[in-house]
Amino acid sequence: MSGSTLTRFAFHAGATAMYWGTIWYDFHHIDLGPAIGWDAYGGKLRFLTFIDLCIQALFYALCTGYDLSVLFRVNPKQRLVLKNAKDHMFTVMVFPIGAFVVLMFWAIYAVDRELIFPQFLDDVFPAWANHVMHTVILPVNLIEMALDYHAHPKSRWSGLKNLVIFSFAYQVWYVQNGKCRAVRKSITNAGKLHIAHPQADESNP
Repeated sequence: MSGSTLTRFAFHAGATAMYWGTIWYDFHHIDLGPAIGWDAYGGKLRFLTFIDLCIQALFYALCTGYDLSVLFRVNPKQRLVLKNAKDHMFTVMVFPIGAFVVLMFWAIYAVDRELIFPQFLDDVFPAWANHVMHTVILPVNLIEMALDYHAHPKSRWSGLKNLVIFSFAYQVWYVQNGKCRAVRKSITNAGKLHIAHPQADESNP
């Protein structure tokens, strides 16, 4: 049983617990209200920061599973499948998206925090959860790079293609989400207007 494998297992298990624990806490204890919280259309999955948190959680859970397969000497062919999956996921999704989220969040925060993390969120969003989502991800991934080698896709286009597909899908999801929110807001406003002035609708043929 290799000491380096145990070290990687401890690191991966710790990262997995941190990320999934933050997701659980966010779902159960961080209430951002009906407009932008879980009750809104799409919930917090509208936000790239939360999607990135889920990606990180899935990746480190996969790494933990791979470490266990090494420790318990699972069939090498099955281990190879896990290794290829985690290498591809890290180089194509985990590190690029994680670095983008962290760097862009703090760059915008430095210019005007109201654009990215309004001050009212300080009362409902714990500082530690904010840092897990927007700070810790980058150093954790840098440590991951130091602890374990991740082979890049054989074709640069293959890796870039998957990242482009993810980016396009997120843009479509975000735009569609915005349209649905606009429709729901219009319906809500129309309902409020009807309640406030019921005779206005009756007077129109």
